[in-house]
Amino acid sequence: MESFAATEKKQFPYGFRLNRQSFYLVSIAWLVLWCLEVGCNRQTPMTDTSIPPTAVPPNGLQPNAKVPTDTEQSSTSVDRKKTEVPQPSTTAIQFEDVVAESGVTDILVSGIERRRFGMIESVGAGISLLDYDLDGLKDIALPGGSDRAEDGKVVGFSGGLHRATAPFVFAPVTKSARFNLSSFASQDVAVGDIDSDGFNDFFVSGFGGVQCFLNQGDGTFAKLSTASGLTCDLWSSSSVVADLNGDTFPDIYVVRYINWSETNDNRCYSRASPSTPAMPVSSDKSHPTACGPLSFDAYDDMIFFSNGDGTFTNVSSKAGVAKGGRGLAILAADLDDDRDLEIYVANDADQNFLYRNNGDGTLSEVAVRSGVAMSKDGVSQGSMGISIGDLSGDKKPDLFISNFMRELPAIYISRGRLNFRFNTAERGIDLLGEEHVSWGTSMTDFDNDGDEDVVVVSGNVDKDETRDTYNQTPSLLENLGNGNLHDNSQVSGGFFVTGRPARGLATADFDGDGKVDFVTSNLDRPIGLLKNVSSSTKHWLQINAIGVKSARNPIGTSIELQSGDKCWVRQVVAGGSFSSSSDPVVHIGVGMDASLPAKLTLRWPSGVTDELQVDRWDQKLTIFESTQ
Repeated sequence: MESFAATEKKQFPYGFRLNRQSFYLVSIAWLVLWCLEVGCNRQTPMTDTSIPPTAVPPNGLQPNAKVPTDTEQSSTSVDRKKTEVPQPSTTAIQFEDVVAESGVTDILVSGIERRRFGMIESVGAGISLLDYDLDGLKDIALPGGSDRAEDGKVVGFSGGLHRATAPFVFAPVTKSARFNLSSFASQDVAVGDIDSDGFNDFFVSGFGGVQCFLNQGDGTFAKLSTASGLTCDLWSSSSVVADLNGDTFPDIYVVRYINWSETNDNRCYSRASPSTPAMPVSSDKSHPTACGPLSFDAYDDMIFFSNGDGTFTNVSSKAGVAKGGRGLAILAADLDDDRDLEIYVANDADQNFLYRNNGDGTLSEVAVRSGVAMSKDGVSQGSMGISIGDLSGDKKPDLFISNFMRELPAIYISRGRLNFRFNTAERGIDLLGEEHVSWGTSMTDFDNDGDEDVVVVSGNVDKDETRDTYNQTPSLLENLGNGNLHDNSQVSGGFFVTGRPARGLATADFDGDGKVDFVTSNLDRPIGLLKNVSSSTKHWLQINAIGVKSARNPIGTSIELQSGDKCWVRQVVAGGSFSSSSDPVVHIGVGMDASLPAKLTLRWPSGVTDELQVDRWDQKLTIFESTQ
């Protein structure tokens, strides 16, 4: 090997000698020229350079086309960053809001329209989906929300249950089904088969109480009394119904928020800017707004274990529930592949919780050591929503957390064994708009290309006439196939460029066409009912898993699909988003060239593993757990 000294003395073709200093200068100059030519930013997502930025996408919608008229649009609307130049979608994911023709007219009341500015008004409520009458169509359950009486007391409303009579067509059945949530201000309707009779039930949480509604199988619901042991008078924001201790009987985890009340209603006024907190004291008191969550003490969460006879026992302390939290969202899933359920709780302005299931009826809070408690800088965020999926394509469950304005959405990439890495910047996105307050979210393969995309809805907590930030646009983040996300919101339909005060989000395939649709809840406005009208003809498979040795709703069941050298792993989960419940049917997009036959493997919580052969795509399979 030649020495560097010998290299220094070599004659170069154009008659000059290259000493050590010149060698460094030439190398640096060459590197700069190369970067200018091909680009050096590794975080920039790859796009199809054959399509110029101003080209018309396949659907004919111009990237900067004028927004269609929308009765929800108002002058107080904030869009994503003004400097962002939208690129055409590579797969033309498209949605159309069809709520106007759906028959759903219920509105989630918040009290903000009547200039009420407490925390109860700002948080709002979610939305849930289920097939409560087992006719194969997905029905919609909407919480009642809240308002204030003349004396300032919080009052609740009935909410709305809407039975599907055809795809995207619904009939109101709130009264006939005895779905009345007006005894308190309901925020979340968690769905699950609480009594294991094959009909999904409701567990309702909110400000002032909880309620359990059992599906009678005849189109009506019966409310459990407090003798069941399910009691909570404090503010609960969301919950999940899932078998947490492995006895096949569904248990209930209740997330609780803050100690706000009508008599503890601090007054705050407009922020100096979106990045500064609302102040309790201000010289200008003409623009009241909601105080932040740190102005109030946090409540501890609660866990109720089923006794198997229609009653429940509060095991919160024994099970290991952490103190405080100010929780707003919850997810139940098997995050370490050991066939029992972990619990992840998104907390508002506190570090998030991750509970490892110890397999003996207890939980251990491990969020900090697992890397999912805070931002990459070790700062607690205002977390509102949760979604789960295999974003990176490595067959491990990753997490996407929606956060408050001026905060990065948290993407936690799993490295296995409850070890995660904060990975937002590496995924090609930063802020979802500097002033966006993001809530409901879902990680789903909306274009059936084999990777999972992300949808997020947003809405400010302040209706402040001094700034146009109350109504906010949703976001559609398309997975480019390598785990990087590209914001295709402005080319995915008019819904994504129209501001609204959104909160909840839930997903389902309403019309059985193999393309996942979604619904949203909006404060003091009609819901959003988004039909997936993407032109994609890629293949898909859907699995409705029913437990036999496991709980009938087998939350945590791992579903692996092997097609040639391609493999996808998905999971049956409960909760997620913000105060919402999605359809538990597992959806897997497989692209165009996935080979057949394929192998489907289901790993149930009971320990049973079932395998079966798939001979055709584009179908929904109902699979019962074997008794082997």
